[in-house]
Amino acid sequence: MIPSAPTSFQRSDRTYHLSDERMQVFQSLTIEERLRWVEEFATFVRIGREAMKANNHRQKVDR
Repeated sequence: MIPSAPTSFQRSDRTYHLSDERMQVFQSLTIEERLRWVEEFATFVRIGREAMKANNHRQKVDR
């Protein structure tokens, strides 16, 4: 289950610019390498999300 996004942030507002060269490199990866990349990126996003939650919690406690 994906937690709902804060009201100030809309998931549809995200953009990511990718050069043709970087896309070619990604396309040249094996399926296993692509899956590893996706797993690593998902881990990065989860770590960032947890850091944001912790920061928001600290801000509420400090008030």
